Amino acid sequence: MSKPKDFTTTIQYISRDPLYQVEKAYSADFVPDNGETPLNHIFDLQPIHVKDIVSPQEFELDVHGFCLLKAKTMLSAEDALTNQSSVEMDYINEIEALLYLKFPEYKRIEAMNFIVRNRDARYPSTEEAVVTHEQPAGIPHADFSREGGLMQLDYAFPGQLEYLKDKDYDLLNVWRPLTGPNDDWPLAVCDWRSVQEDDIILNDDLHRTRLGENSLLHPNPAHKWYYLSSQMPEDVFIFRNTDSTGKRARCFHAAVYNPESRSEPRRSAEVRVVAIR
Repeated sequence: MSKPKDFTTTIQYISRDPLYQVEKAYSADFVPDNGETPLNHIFDLQPIHVKDIVSPQEFELDVHGFCLLKAKTMLSAEDALTNQSSVEMDYINEIEALLYLKFPEYKRIEAMNFIVRNRDARYPSTEEAVVTHEQPAGIPHADFSREGGLMQLDYAFPGQLEYLKDKDYDLLNVWRPLTGPNDDWPLAVCDWRSVQEDDIILNDDLHRTRLGENSLLHPNPAHKWYYLSSQMPEDVFIFRNTDSTGKRARCFHAAVYNPESRSEPRRSAEVRVVAIR
């Protein structure tokens, strides 16, 4: 067994600033017409130690908020990056089949979206730039809060909210690199057991045509962060963003700078699904 490749880096938490006692955190993917800033985030850059996952089988979705599976798919990096729309449904079908096999408790699984990321060599940068794909998300977050999950379901499945809102469901993300071995800006996941309730701050996720809500993290030295070194495309992270009860383990996650990486810029694919029990 090879030696674990832990590393120390920094991560941009949301500060425990008094501002958030009087104003809700928000971020927008556009510049508001009224000239307001597109976000009110006050960051608190903190060091973290990221542990290499040596025994993936030790991590469970319902305990840690994430798990790892071995699963090959037919999706190639070239097709994902240059011909995404033509391969999307086949890939989604593969992911849904994988989840049905691994989690028989789910009676129905429906994909909400499919995202391909290709890190630009300039990332991270504060300068505006035109890029071909979405970039890594470097702020610790869960993609949806409990209320934000309902907003996402209403957006992804128009007219179905009355049916879905009374169901018992999880909103999951299935994430993997498209090329490997990858150590460049790897996905780091936080053990749910190390997160306290007052570490979590709700954030309005603003788009021009709709409103969402996700969850961000305040710093806490108790947080336990993990990643998988030399991750290959068949190494698949599955993690929970939220659920209908608001009581299950979920996963705060972020792309983190790995000072030891010698990999090419990270390319990754993820599918977000609603999984109904």
